[in-house]
Amino acid sequence: MSDNVLSADEAKKQLSDLRSQGGGGKSMFAEYLDDVEGLEENEVLQLSLEGYSKVSGLRRYLDDNASGDYEVKSAKAEGEEGKDQQEAVYEVFVFPET
Repeated sequence: MSDNVLSADEAKKQLSDLRSQGGGGKSMFAEYLDDVEGLEENEVLQLSLEGYSKVSGLRRYLDDNASGDYEVKSAKAEGEEGKDQQEAVYEVFVFPET
């Protein structure tokens, strides 16, 4: 049997052990949470994020962790129009929902 082939039981045990270690790390979006939650009615937080997956990650993070409701809108930054979605820089705007 190859070194890369495991029994299902061994694979489940290894996966469980890895998951139970916990990342203990902080989300890359945690630094924005206080700014977002401190927004006044007519204020908007503006960020630049590289790759659309980070824009989606910010949306999910705010949905899961922010105490209020926020709308995240984005567009490719100027000069990024021809780049692949995951390589382009996005200008991101976070609006408090009223």
